[in-house]
Amino acid sequence: MNTLLRLLLLLAPLVAFASGGPDPIVGTWQHTLIVQVADGKVVRREQATDGSSMEFRADGTWTLSSPQNQASGTYRRLDRDRIETTITGSDHPRQIGDASVKRAVVQNDSLILTVDYDSEKMKVFPARADGTRPQSMSVTSTFRRAR
Repeated sequence: MNTLLRLLLLLAPLVAFASGGPDPIVGTWQHTLIVQVADGKVVRREQATDGSSMEFRADGTWTLSSPQNQASGTYRRLDRDRIETTITGSDHPRQIGDASVKRAVVQNDSLILTVDYDSEKMKVFPARADGTRPQSMSVTSTFRRAR
């Protein structure tokens, strides 16, 4: 019985979302971990200790607050596991207008956002010291729900 109860508690947010209930992404999230994978190899794994946070609101807007950047924008749910975000304000003006699709999975009190970049999208990033760029990269940010 205990296992069944745990399963029901895990599935409840997904059932509510699928039935038109509130999107489980709505809320304030504290950044805890970032992992970058380039060409299939982990190139960065870092605990987030700078107090960065993200807030997703039910009206389809979001804000990011970190020591390096304040940003805001809009989001829309594409399906159960993906959102599209557009940056409408940022301390880094070249980011304004950027849109991206992210895997966005909420599990219990964790939010996992993953962005994938192919070789074409990698062209906007600076080259390595040897002049090359990865052919692909994924960046996964993990957050915990703020209390």
